[in-house]
Amino acid sequence: MLMLKKLGLELSNLRPWGTPKSTPRRVRLQAFTAIELTGVLAVLAILAASVFPNVIRRIDFATWQRETSDLKVMANGLVRTVLTDKQVPASNNIPAKIAAYLNLPVSQVTNTPRQLVRRFLVDPSLNINGGGASGVPIYNQPSTGSATRPTNARMMILSTIAGPAVTSISDSFATIWNTPDGSKPSSWTGKTDDLCIQRVDLGALFHKLYLLNIDRDHDGYYAIEPNAADPSVFVSRNPGENTLTAYVLDGTVLSLYLGGSSDPGALQLRVVLHRDDSYVYQNNRWSRTLSSDQLNLNLDPDSFGWWVNAFLQPPAPLNPKFHATQQAVIDEMYTFMTSYVLWATGDSNHVPVIPPFEGTGQSSAPQYPYYSVLPDSRTSLGSFTGNLINP
Repeated sequence: MLMLKKLGLELSNLRPWGTPKSTPRRVRLQAFTAIELTGVLAVLAILAASVFPNVIRRIDFATWQRETSDLKVMANGLVRTVLTDKQVPASNNIPAKIAAYLNLPVSQVTNTPRQLVRRFLVDPSLNINGGGASGVPIYNQPSTGSATRPTNARMMILSTIAGPAVTSISDSFATIWNTPDGSKPSSWTGKTDDLCIQRVDLGALFHKLYLLNIDRDHDGYYAIEPNAADPSVFVSRNPGENTLTAYVLDGTVLSLYLGGSSDPGALQLRVVLHRDDSYVYQNNRWSRTLSSDQLNLNLDPDSFGWWVNAFLQPPAPLNPKFHATQQAVIDEMYTFMTSYVLWATGDSNHVPVIPPFEGTGQSSAPQYPYYSVLPDSRTSLGSFTGNLINP
């Protein structure tokens, strides 16, 4: 019986032929073979080789753009502090001046975000009012301005987004200044695209002031920048000493005073200079033009003032073209004469090309375009005169 029971249990476990016994479901796990893994890594390497350099270039270009923008902001800060202080700082004080204007730590001016040093240069041939580039400060505007036109008043800020440091550049200032965009100085061993050069031309900040005294009874008193008159600062009434040519920074305040026996009188005019300007002093009065109210009727018949007065006295022609007047012609004549003086006393290195006028012309820099101002003034004078006499 026991044998049958055991046999019966074993028979109960039998299943029809071909029917598998129920077992838990198993998932077969598969792994990469060495060959497959090598192929995947090769594809990734190819993608990295083609993509990563472009990514790096884009990052470097964005960094270069940021650095170029920062240098422009610094250059503007330098210009603004020069105009505010009426002072051109020495090269070792430029970062501090920029930092003070931008309200930044000096370290953020002297170093880039990547902690690479910036370099501040001054043209060694700079000359402002007879002073060179080694002054501390280089130039501090005096009460009479600069007696001569500034030359080579140029500065630069050099920077890079990668090594080597810009202190390794040994080219001359002029060579670096004249380096075309898209190239680099020969001593720079870094990449052309990594170098940033910011140029600052301070010569364009100066304006020419011309004062003429044709009054024979009074000295023409003036003041540059200070609010109070100085009895020792004037344009003399004496022939040969009756002119002043000064170069002053943009935004300079010019005060003109009535004359006196030995001291300036009351303030007559105060202007802020933003361009080349000139004034004439006659009959104890400053003006930009000559008019009948200023002229002394007892002038010498050979003087310019006598002829001006004679020209203004007759009645105006009937129905002049564009309502032209004698006074308008006089004003244009004065403008033409002023333009001629500015041109004729200009840059001695320039050969004049405007016949029949002889002399030297100031046309070597864009900020002094006297070569075009003079013929424009002559054309305008001819136009006004033609409108007066040809109705």
